[in-house]
Formats: sequence, structure tokens, C-alpha cells
Amino acid sequence: MSVSDAANVSDDIGAKVPYIRYEAENGTVSGGQVVGPNRTVGDLAGEASGRRAVKLNNQGDSVQWIATVPANSLVVRYCIPDSDDGAGLDATLSFFVNDVKKGTIELTSKHTWLYGPEADPKNKPSLGSPRHIYDEAHQLFDFTIQPGDRIMLKKDTNDTAAYYGIDFVELENVAPPKSCPPGFVDASKEGITPDNFSARFPALLQKFTWAPGYREKKGIFLPPGRYKLDAQVLIFNGLPKGFEITGAGMWYTILYSDNNADMDWGNPAFNLNGQSVKFSDFAMFGATRTRTGNGKPFVNSYGDGTVISRIWIEHMTCGFWVGGSSGHTNHLLIDSCRIRDLGADGINLCNGTKNSTVVNTTVRCSGDDGIAIWSAPEFDGPTADIDYPGCANNVIDHCTVELPWRANAFAIYGGKDNTIKNCMARDTLTSAGVDISSTFSPRSFAGTNHIENMVLERCGGPFWSGQQFGALWVMADTQPVNGVEFKNIKIIDPTYSGIMLKSETYQKPGYEMHVSFENIDVINPGASAISIVDAMGSASFKNSRLEMKGTTNKAISISKDNNGKKGTGAIQITTDDACSGFTP
Repeated sequence: MSVSDAANVSDDIGAKVPYIRYEAENGTVSGGQVVGPNRTVGDLAGEASGRRAVKLNNQGDSVQWIATVPANSLVVRYCIPDSDDGAGLDATLSFFVNDVKKGTIELTSKHTWLYGPEADPKNKPSLGSPRHIYDEAHQLFDFTIQPGDRIMLKKDTNDTAAYYGIDFVELENVAPPKSCPPGFVDASKEGITPDNFSARFPALLQKFTWAPGYREKKGIFLPPGRYKLDAQVLIFNGLPKGFEITGAGMWYTILYSDNNADMDWGNPAFNLNGQSVKFSDFAMFGATRTRTGNGKPFVNSYGDGTVISRIWIEHMTCGFWVGGSSGHTNHLLIDSCRIRDLGADGINLCNGTKNSTVVNTTVRCSGDDGIAIWSAPEFDGPTADIDYPGCANNVIDHCTVELPWRANAFAIYGGKDNTIKNCMARDTLTSAGVDISSTFSPRSFAGTNHIENMVLERCGGPFWSGQQFGALWVMADTQPVNGVEFKNIKIIDPTYSGIMLKSETYQKPGYEMHVSFENIDVINPGASAISIVDAMGSASFKNSRLEMKGTTNKAISISKDNNGKKGTGAIQITTDDACSGFTP
């Protein structure tokens, strides 16, 4: 079935990416085994995309695919066992093209396998059950894979992990590295090397605020290399308008840090200090082993008109945390970025972020919300000169969030006239594909917030002491949720309910919600299509369909007794004549 069927959802959904994915379970498996499907956190299948994977146990086990397009690089999402003490293990996995061994891929479990309390798991196996067991490795080749070539991952001689869980590979034909653009200063010609970057780059940056011959330049070019940055680079006041820091490409120019200490403002990192700068075409890799290791790579308020494009972030606490004490962020653009394997949020447009856009960006395996808009009142600036102090008029467009190992794929916490559209959420392990909520005491909902033209696939999950969260979740706990419109959304194979409406929290009655749904499909929910949990207010449905699997689940379930406390359960559900399947 096309995603455009029935619910009027466009086929133009999610980020457009330059790589092709090959799922392991769809490959040719020799000696290994396909595992799944299941939705168990801490399980090879349960934490895999599509909730299936391949396990290679013995020497000679392999999985193989036929390449469909030229490629010179590979990303593999994998799992190898942890060490007994939780510190992680290193291992190799062999890579073949047309049965010829081309080399090995370096793998590690140092950044995965957290245990114990779901709110704050640690690297201690003794604390309890595991979660966050997959990581990714990538490799750029000096040869080109051709269409029709057979690509194989094999547990070969000297590949020493007890087993290898393979979720998928992605093949990409990476363009050659960029050269220094006209009008830019080449950092390597200023004496900056990968080893002295931390010490010398800030001094070079400062020259652009005062030095003749630099003030007239457009920015700094970082040629190919791995630049160690165990610090935060402060973006100085007085840089030329439109100043840019650009690299040779996200596969070629890498800023990294091996310091995995817990921190908020991180390293490698840029402290934007409220300044407007353009960043493009490089990677920032940390080494986190916890939810808070290496911190955030872009911190403090982002200046008006900041542009961040084609940045690859991995093994940090967050990708982009937008907000800080140096003023509102306005007219920010985040475009075509890759965010992978984090301890917390992929992107959080926080505090008073306004008129900003996140587009064509992918977030995978975040440890909190993949992409969120949170109108947190702290640091959202003076309120006397603006109509609304929270987040307003922001747009999340054509983005894909997959496999968050904690929290939601997309979320809006308070705010005015914000939009999530044309996006894809897949395989959330513990919570919703979309969460619209007054949790975390945000600024009030105002205007109209739009969620439209989306696909939520295999979303929802168990969290917070076994609560069963729906694929689309509306929560009115600390204040009302008003003026939210959901339109043209397909919810496929949710773990529990397709839509969850909830007001009660922690045994306390919540607030009313007033929300509308139009052209919504809920297909094959694991429990009810709509779950009403002590919800108050109103929810209207137009031209929507609930398609149940089997006859054991109700289309609509109503709970009026959460955690032993009687609630109101007083929400009013209305449907039009075009709705089907809404019999309780």
C-alpha cells in the first residue's frame, strides 16, 4: 500500500538522502539467522529497524546483498556484545565484494549497552536489563561498488566477537572532497593541523574580527582531516556578516574528541554566543558512553539567521540544542544534517526559538526526542517587547526520525503556530512517533499548531514503569492543550494504541485538550486504535479510519482508573459520516 492511500498522505515524506539502505533480513543469509520480529527493548530484533535483524554466530556466517547503484562508502548498523564490566569490546567484521575480501570494518560496543533505571541507565551490567545496544560504523573506500556487485559482511578468521547483530547497511556514492571556495581562508595555510586545532583555531577565528586581509574574507575552510577539538570554540562578536566555517564534506573533515566526560556544553563544540554564523560540510564526533557524555556540540543562543547545513553529528549528548542565556534564536535554518547515536535529543528548538526551520534532516538512535520544539520558560528572554515569549512559527519539514531508544521521534511542548509536516517516524522503542504535550511546564499552547502529512510506522512503546504509549500521543498534564490540528497522517502497526489521549498524570487530574483530526488512518494497532486515559475536553475526527487486526482489541478503549486513582474520562469524541471503525 502506498503511503498516499486513504489518508491523503503524500508520497513525498521524510528526508531525501543520498544513500540506499539494505536491510539485513532482506539479504541472503548463510549460516546466520534472521531474528524477530519483536518489540523487546534490549533485544537484537526489538531494537532493529523493522524489528528484524540478522545474527552471525559462527565463523563463516554471512549476510549478502546485491548493490543497485554505484557506491564508494558503507555504513553498517550493528550490535556486538558488551564486556563483563560494561566497558565495551572492540572487534572487526570482514567485508567482501563479489567474494573478494576488501578489508575489515572496525566495530566497538564502548558507546552502547546501558543498563538499569530507564530514566538514567548506566554502563554497569549489574544494574539490570540492557537498552541501547546498537551502534554504527562507517567506511569510505578507495574503490567503487558497481550495480549488480554482491556485497557481503562475514564473520571471518580473526573476527572475534561472540556474535554480530546486523540491522542494515547503507551504501552511498560520496562525491570527492571540496576544495577551498573563493574568498575563504584555508586553515591549513595558516599553520593549523589536526593536532594543534584546539589551540590555534580560536586565534585564527579572532583575526576575522579585526585583522586587515581577514575582515574582507567570507570565512574559514577546513580541508580533509581529523581535527582534535577538546574544547568549545567561542564565536566572537564582530565577525563579518554571513561568516562561514565550512569543510571539505562530512565524510572528509571531522572534528572529534575522545573525552567522554559528562558535561552540558560539550566538546567538540561551538559556543555560538548569540552570533550569526554559517556552518557546513563537516562532521563532529564524540565518544560518549552515557546519556551526557561529550555534551552538546552547538551551544548557547544561535544568532539571527544562523545556517547549519550538511553536518554529521555522532556520539554526543545532543545534536543541536537551540537556546541559551544570550537571547532568542530567530530565523535559524538546519538543513540536510545527519544525527546519529546520541545520549539525548537530536534537535531541540528550545526557549524562545522563532521563525526557524529544520528541513531534510535525519535523526537516528537518539536518547531522547529526535526533533522537539520545547517552549521552556527558562532563558526565553524579556517578554515586554514581544507578543509571545515561547517558541513560535517554527517548521519541521521533510525530516526522518528513526529508532530513538528513549522518548519520542517528534514532539511539541507548548508554543504558538508551530508545524511538523511531511515527516517520517519509525520504530520508536519506548514512546510516541509524535507527542504533543504540556509536560515539562512549557509556555502555553497558542495560535494553531499543525501536525500534517506524516507517516508513523511501528511507533509507541513501554516506558515510565510500563505505561503503554501510543504512536500519536496528546498529553494535557500541567496545562491545557488547545488549537492543535492533525491532518493527513497514516499510523501503521503501532506497538499499542494508534492515538493516545491523556490528561491524568502521577495520579493527579490534568487539564482539558481541544484537538482535531482529519484524514487519519490507524492500521493494525497492537492494542486499541484510540486509547483514552482520563482525558478531558474534546477531540473531533473527520474522514478517518480505524483498521483493527483480529477481533480481540477494541477500536476505542477508555480508562478511568489510572494507578488506582479515579479520573474524569470526560473527553467528548465526535466523528463525521466519513469516519469508519469508530465503534467502541
